[in-house]
Amino acid sequence: MGNPLDYLDQFIREGQRLIRLGVSAITTNCGFLALLQPQLAAALKVPVLASSLVQIPLVQTTLPPGKRVGIVTVCASTLRRHI
Repeated sequence: MGNPLDYLDQFIREGQRLIRLGVSAITTNCGFLALLQPQLAAALKVPVLASSLVQIPLVQTTLPPGKRVGIVTVCASTLRRHI
């Protein structure tokens, strides 16, 4: 995919198009889009979950003390900068 920031404008345009069509929330399934979460949430006037990785803080709060969230990914070195 390259750098997700290179695609920010396209994601915002498409998000705005979806909103015009009547959607009330936007989600994606690409973990690497976590980098765009703040920008997309600010630019689009509906709830945005750009990545399942944005749920990590929530999931962590549900775990017993001493436990932590695990992530399976194809590219751990790239993922580190996203979380």
